[in-house]
Amino acid sequence: MQNHKAPVWKLLQSVLSNHNLNESDMERIDEIHRIAVCKAEQTAEHCDKWSDAYEAALLKEIQVRQPQIQLILKYAAERGITA
Repeated sequence: MQNHKAPVWKLLQSVLSNHNLNESDMERIDEIHRIAVCKAEQTAEHCDKWSDAYEAALLKEIQVRQPQIQLILKYAAERGITA
């Protein structure tokens, strides 16, 4: 999983730090992060490391929300935001 973590986290940081995104896109990105944190907290008891649980939950949530993420990436690309 480590190979997926860096690009995903870098993209999230890039998008969250850009103030050109509209409020609804920012809320969707924040929601993805919050859901991943909640799922990680629920499963962390069964994992050796909380970070592993968070990473797994984040990747799963990203897969579920792929259509929304594609719209956000398209919007970001139109404004020159890259990871």
